Amino acid sequence: MSPAKKISYFFILFIFIFIGCAHLPTSEHPMEINKVFHASFDKTWDSVLEVVKTSKGIIITKDKSSGLIVYKLKSQIYTNVYLKDSPSTNTTVVYVVPWVKSGHFSEEIEEHFFKMLEKNLTKK
Repeated sequence: MSPAKKISYFFILFIFIFIGCAHLPTSEHPMEINKVFHASFDKTWDSVLEVVKTSKGIIITKDKSSGLIVYKLKSQIYTNVYLKDSPSTNTTVVYVVPWVKSGHFSEEIEEHFFKMLEKNLTKK
């Protein structure tokens, strides 16, 4: 077999191996969950902190200027909360991304968080 044929067979084999190995992991859990709240940034920020406190979460990081809060629930669940201000519409978009050390996600974390936040914002 000529060297050119060997190279072409090797190249074809490489393509098949590459295609067979190229697999994008899928997830049932979305990368981020967000919800729009019809409240100012400051009011939403304070309500998020109240939700964390009520949930007995431990704040790891909070930076109001960037809109980021990271907190821990129990010993396995870390939650990233990002607030984005929309002053022209007086709304705030809240993104919640939980991470469980075991690698499993539960949509219940976000649902519970958003229900508590909604309740907190309506009573203020």
